[in-house]
Amino acid sequence: MLSTGQASRYADPPHEIVASIAVMSHPQRSTYAQRVVGALGGANVAIAGLNAGKPSAENAYDCAIEAWRSVAPGATHHVVLQDDVMPCPDFMQILGEILAADPDRCFCLFSEWASLTGQSTRLAAFLGHRWAPVVDAFVPAPAVLLPAQYAPRFADFLADRFGAGETRDAFLLSQFLTACGVTPYVVTPNLVEHDTPVLPSLLPNGKVRGPRRSACFAGDLAPRDRLTTPGTTLSSVPELPYHSRDDLVAYVLTATGARGEWTRRPAFAWLAERGWTAERLAAARPSEATDPRSVLGPDLRYEFWLGALATGLIMRDQAGDSFDVESRLAHPAAALALRTMATGPLRRVLTETALQANAEDLALVLGDGIRRAFQE
Repeated sequence: MLSTGQASRYADPPHEIVASIAVMSHPQRSTYAQRVVGALGGANVAIAGLNAGKPSAENAYDCAIEAWRSVAPGATHHVVLQDDVMPCPDFMQILGEILAADPDRCFCLFSEWASLTGQSTRLAAFLGHRWAPVVDAFVPAPAVLLPAQYAPRFADFLADRFGAGETRDAFLLSQFLTACGVTPYVVTPNLVEHDTPVLPSLLPNGKVRGPRRSACFAGDLAPRDRLTTPGTTLSSVPELPYHSRDDLVAYVLTATGARGEWTRRPAFAWLAERGWTAERLAAARPSEATDPRSVLGPDLRYEFWLGALATGLIMRDQAGDSFDVESRLAHPAAALALRTMATGPLRRVLTETALQANAEDLALVLGDGIRRAFQE
């Protein structure tokens, strides 16, 4: 349990904000759950799911239901962490700051580095915001904070949908929050990391995923550069630059309706509509000098640069011409987000060693593209 000492509007009569925390686990993975509890420094954390029927993979769904039902008596908020995450060192302190700053929202504490929401997280880091909107059709489920009134209702919703044969809890969480009129946001930087190390899934789906890491993990930053209150919100993302992990093409997505509904165009076509003709792009294209450790050819590096240029133009639309892009990109959180902007989409292609070896070189390419948008 975590208490902030502040009152919650969800309590009747009002009383202080108190969050219960559950680690969603499974009889086959109890050691992983204990690792998460240990990282929280001995806090009073429940491990949910260890008694969920027989120890079979199918009962992973029961574990999710149990985790969301395990709200502690008197809690105003409930946090569910999956057992393959690793909290940042001052997780409990920052969680308290989040609850004190904005207790009425649903917060995801993780965004995967190759997802659309991961790119929304990066935009927030680049622009200096603390909260970023979830923009995928699913809600990142590895670590979620909800006002306690919703948690048991979501557990019932899961039980009903799992019973009907649906299995994707992240999409079900999105559906549930939409039905409740709740908009989910991502905390920037993220408070947990994922897949360190990569753990085997109980429910493999045959996809080659590679490591699914955070777009911007607070644990990789010095304490002074992690979340502090008050926080500002990246309120909307009408256009989103995105590097596809499937074909490694840079796209710009345009929102068309409900969360997760987009149309997409290749970045070069979107840039042409903004006056960036092929000739103008050729003149602005950076030199082909590369780090000798780079395993990427010039065409792919240029594709990442195009996406970064589109990112910079969208940042300029949001923040205005006077935005100090140099000082923002120098901020450690923004610099970290820049390092994952290419390595995330490449997670299915490169080894762990190659991802890390190429991160700095690619960040230079990406930074050049973003800065170029403010220079022209």
